[in-house]
Amino acid sequence: MTVYILAVTFILEGNIYFLLFNVLGIGIMAYLTSYYTYKETKNKNSSSKMLRIYLLLFIVLVFLATSVFRGHHLSFNIKNWHFNNVNLIPLTGIITDLKMIFIDKEYINLNLLLGNIFLLVPLAYLYPRNIKNNNFFKTTLACFLTSLVLEIFQFVFSVGAFDIDDVLLNTLGPIIFYPLFNKGSISKIMDNIFYFKKEKITKKDYIILSLTVIFFLGLFYILIYDYWFKKPGYGIKISKETDCISSKTYATEDDYYRYFYACSNNDDLYIEYTEDFLGFNVTKKYKITDIIAGSIDKSFFKNKDYLDNDYIIKENKYSSLKVDALKDDELTFKLDNTNIKLQGYNVAIANSTAEFNYFIIPNKEGQTIIDFTLLNEETNEERHLKYQVTVNKDLSVSYEEIN
Repeated sequence: MTVYILAVTFILEGNIYFLLFNVLGIGIMAYLTSYYTYKETKNKNSSSKMLRIYLLLFIVLVFLATSVFRGHHLSFNIKNWHFNNVNLIPLTGIITDLKMIFIDKEYINLNLLLGNIFLLVPLAYLYPRNIKNNNFFKTTLACFLTSLVLEIFQFVFSVGAFDIDDVLLNTLGPIIFYPLFNKGSISKIMDNIFYFKKEKITKKDYIILSLTVIFFLGLFYILIYDYWFKKPGYGIKISKETDCISSKTYATEDDYYRYFYACSNNDDLYIEYTEDFLGFNVTKKYKITDIIAGSIDKSFFKNKDYLDNDYIIKENKYSSLKVDALKDDELTFKLDNTNIKLQGYNVAIANSTAEFNYFIIPNKEGQTIIDFTLLNEETNEERHLKYQVTVNKDLSVSYEEIN
């Protein structure tokens, strides 16, 4: 059975729907077989076999769902073992995630944190019914070892990093839910289902069951929301609370652009960043002056697109050269010396035409010939465009097209 699931899984290159369909089908078959065997023989050994099958199915499902079905390919290659993908210091990542959630109000890692906690929770029910002379300690140890092997598996086969924090979180879930699945109402109801017992279910038991189901359905929604329901993209809006006092003031620069404030009063200039969180639009405000100063480290500000707005003046640091071509042209160029460097920064395509834009970055005084070759991929026709670029002593640049 396990070999069958693994074989077809790899053939279908990680089709999650195939995996779930087969696991569900095998689970139903195992339950029906156990049920009818019990009805005929009154022997509860069939239930024990069924729960062993469920335990095996669940472990296989976890290993596949955290590797192949995350879009990874298993690869056993020691060259891929990078130890910067190993975290052996406990609680570092957990503390960082908790700080982001409760202090910074950033929820990007919430589903990952909850997913790690609840990943092995079913083992809090399955292990006690498959371990002889079971107790809380044995179940906790078994869950810890399962998570440890899972993390080693991810590292060895290059489908993830080894993180001791994941092991701790994976073990925490079964510890929390061990009493729920082994004592009281939920344990009684589940044993009635899987061991075909006939213990009386009270109104209180049904209430506890309903609350438990609602809790896990809500948790499931949180865990899958980012993958199946989250709205793509995010919204960025620039806002200013007071009128602008016009005065061009230097703000920052990168390799190819300089940025200037259009106003001298910038303390109330904000970026409003909106993202979808569980169906709700969550908006946060960040001061642009703080972002530019580097006191706010957010990945979505790295490309400086937010600096192209009515309150920021964006200027090229270097002269730019535009080359008009056809959509199907492949463009290459040659320089006859190293006085300049060409850096492409934008390609605009419209209908059958294309526009290639380059920065001319001066290195030293002198003249340079740029020879552009345009090769049409459809007709194989080759055309040439030549420009003469002059770099002055002050490294200012001028150019002209030549024959």
